[in-house]
Amino acid sequence: MRTVEQLESGAIKEYIKCVLVSPPGEGKTHLAATFPKCVFLQTCPGEIDTVLNKPELKQNLVGWEEFILNAEETSKAIVDRLHKFLIDEIRPGIASGEIETVVVDNLTYLAELFWTKIGEHDRHLYKGKGGLFDTRGAYGGLKDMLLKFFLRELITLKCNVVINAHLMLEDDDTLEKRPDKTVPYNAAVLGGFRDKLPGMLSYVFYLEKSEAMMSNGKMGYKYLARTNKSMGKAARTRLELPTIIENVSYDTLLTAITEARK
Repeated sequence: MRTVEQLESGAIKEYIKCVLVSPPGEGKTHLAATFPKCVFLQTCPGEIDTVLNKPELKQNLVGWEEFILNAEETSKAIVDRLHKFLIDEIRPGIASGEIETVVVDNLTYLAELFWTKIGEHDRHLYKGKGGLFDTRGAYGGLKDMLLKFFLRELITLKCNVVINAHLMLEDDDTLEKRPDKTVPYNAAVLGGFRDKLPGMLSYVFYLEKSEAMMSNGKMGYKYLARTNKSMGKAARTRLELPTIIENVSYDTLLTAITEARK
C-alpha cells in the first residue's frame, strides 16, 4: 500500500501529467520542451523545429519520433509503430533514467490518425442499417480507442507526460448539451474523448501569449498559463494554483505546484 509517509519522504515520486491547450503558436511546444529529458511523439510536421532552433530547449531533448500520416505507410502501420515505440524505446528509457518526460505533440492530430485508421481498416466493425458505415458508432469507437491508449500506454507511464492540443470553439448544438454552458472553448479532439481527458489528468492549462517590452528594450512575447476556469476556457487543476502563471515553464509550474502543497 502506498502511504503519505512514502510520498513525503520521496520514496514515491510524483510527476506532472498535464494537457496544454491553445491555438497554434501560443507556446505549447516551447513549454513542453522546458521539461527535463523529454521525448516528443510528433503527430504533425514542423513542430520539433521550435525545439531544435533554440539551444535552451534542445538541451532538454532526448529525441523524437514521427507518427504522421504519409504516402509510404498505412494508418494502421503508423499506429502499430506508435504502440511498439512506447514498449520498445520509451518504457526502457524511463526505467534507465534516460527519459523523464514524454510529450504528445499533438493530440489533435493523433485523434485524426486514429480516426483515419478506423475509416481505412476498421469500417467493418461499424455497420449500420443496410451495411452502411455507422459514423456515430465509429466516433464511439474512436473515444474508446483513445481512452484505452491513454490509460494503458501513456498517462500511466512513470514520468512526466505532456499532451498538447489545439483550441476549438464548440458549436452551439454541442454547447447546449453541456452541463456547463459557460465554457465554449475546448481541446480540439474528434469525438467524445475531449470530455473524458480532463478527468484523467491533474492539470489542464490553457496557454496564451501577448506582446510585451523585454528587458533588452525590444518588443517580444510574454507567455502565460491559465490554470482555472476563466474567459470561457475550461482550465482546471486539483491544486489551488494561481489562476494565471506568467513566464510559464517547467520550473515555474513546479514552483507553483510545490507552493500549493505547503
